[in-house]
Amino acid sequence: MNSKLEQKMKRNLKLLYILRAIRSFGVFAPVIVLFFQENGLSQTEVFALQSIFAAAIVLLEVPSGYFADVFGRRISVVLGGLFTALGFGGYALASGFAQFLPMEILIGIGLSFLSGADQALARDSLIALSRESYYRKFESRAHELSSWSSALAALTGGFIALISLQSVIVAQAIVTALLVPFSLLIIEPPRTKPTGKNPWKQVKKIVRYSLREHQQLKWLIAYGAVVTTLTHTMFWLTQPLFEQVGVPLGWFGALTALLFVSQGLSAKVSIWYEQKLGKRRALKSFVLIGTVSYVLIGAFTLVWMLPVLLGFQFIRGAAMPVMSDYVHEHVESDIRATVMSVNSLASKLFYTFAGPVVGLVVDNYSLSAGLWFSALLYGTLGWFVLSRMNRNGDL
Repeated sequence: MNSKLEQKMKRNLKLLYILRAIRSFGVFAPVIVLFFQENGLSQTEVFALQSIFAAAIVLLEVPSGYFADVFGRRISVVLGGLFTALGFGGYALASGFAQFLPMEILIGIGLSFLSGADQALARDSLIALSRESYYRKFESRAHELSSWSSALAALTGGFIALISLQSVIVAQAIVTALLVPFSLLIIEPPRTKPTGKNPWKQVKKIVRYSLREHQQLKWLIAYGAVVTTLTHTMFWLTQPLFEQVGVPLGWFGALTALLFVSQGLSAKVSIWYEQKLGKRRALKSFVLIGTVSYVLIGAFTLVWMLPVLLGFQFIRGAAMPVMSDYVHEHVESDIRATVMSVNSLASKLFYTFAGPVVGLVVDNYSLSAGLWFSALLYGTLGWFVLSRMNRNGDL
């Protein structure tokens, strides 16, 4: 490899770290549910809005991944940043479910272009540097950096919320706009491109390969969908939990920041944790920790149970880098972005159906009932997927 290309690939990795940090700088995170409630949304409508957001990603997830494989991961990341920034900018001017809906769709379109493309860029940049084995460490560090970025953003968002909840959304729009100039600096790594002439036929072939033909990949994707949705559901229940146990608004940002810090620390030990326990016990532990955490908080919805939320952050920090690497191990360069989009699609599709059901349980019964229902749903599905992986000899 010539020195110029080597420098460009190393710069790519630094830029991808920066993009992850910007994407994770969610000043809205500690108060977004309160913002929705201030604009008249019920918990069911909050989950419905997020399901529509997930559905928008589902519709474009795989086509956008194929777009990245064919036309370039760089242009995909640029478009992703642009659509996401437009969505948050529109949010700052919107009010009510009907006006929020198109903004969620815009953000969904943006994230679908970002999803998979940034991971594929990282993997292919490392391949160009002959450092492919470094990918798991890259993902671990990226998750750690994302968590620290989220923690700082949560503190910032908590302070801005004392001015107004609307101000938080304006600040988020400004931060998200930074994705565009940084993504323009990325250089496309050398790689193999898909050779098929019929794009839709190629997409269907890759989806079939990921979800039917390749048994190991299929169940890894299914496991990732369950675990991702398990933690994502708790994110949308955390602020109602804070309200129910009497946490003052001024503390929302600090507590959310603490949760993200714990996620960053978990990402830091993710490789050690997986190597210490081994693949089988590590994957089982993530489902067990999530299920038990839901049960405990549902049974004792009290302020002194808030530390149990750290269990969900541990899963987010420790499981995601490991799972991403497991999937990459089964994927060739020419279809990498598309397969990673299929991986993300499965998680969003599952959440599209699971999220509103949890919201209905919360609105019609109680927060505790929603937490217990989540434990039953994700625990049952998690152990089912693990049993299938074990039967196939993947554990």
